Amino acid sequence: RACALASEGRPDAAADAWRKLHELLLAHDGAANNFSLSAAAVHAALAAAPAEALPSWLVAYFGAAPPHLAGDPAAPIELEVSEVGGASGDPRQAHRDAVSEVEKVLADFPATNAALHVRGVLGCGGDAHVRIVHGGEPAALERAHVLQAALCDTDPDLELTRPCACTPLRRNPAALCRALLRHERTQLAALLRQL
Repeated sequence: RACALASEGRPDAAADAWRKLHELLLAHDGAANNFSLSAAAVHAALAAAPAEALPSWLVAYFGAAPPHLAGDPAAPIELEVSEVGGASGDPRQAHRDAVSEVEKVLADFPATNAALHVRGVLGCGGDAHVRIVHGGEPAALERAHVLQAALCDTDPDLELTRPCACTPLRRNPAALCRALLRHERTQLAALLRQL
């Protein structure tokens, strides 16, 4: 729909349609379905307007490259949260422990615009990620990087006791590559540099 609106010369309506798609993907696209909604969005956009560039947020959404390499320094930092098991062996308790740990770290950084998004139960088909919005503003970006470091801390002393692990979020970048290989080649070279 956004591509059609843009080709009709309605850029504001197209921007609104892209924003709605972005919100839909953030709310409903997940690891449980291998991020198939975002893959379908790329296929549809390329089919509707194969010579048009995909929006930078849609490419960055796949998490294929850090924001500074993806061409959008204001793109949010997104981290996947995974549980690393628990002493109890109960996946639901391991999930609660992992979520609780991330919430504790986020509480230590109240000035950072970050949120934890959880769908389902980790380790049982659910997924969770932290989204840190900074807008590219230097002070906010610095706070975002400090929070990212705290969440991704791999200190060996913590590893035995920490109930979760945080890594950069990847939303099936292979689906993006497959879609591009099937369509207009002009976008492929630029995007493969990011992957």
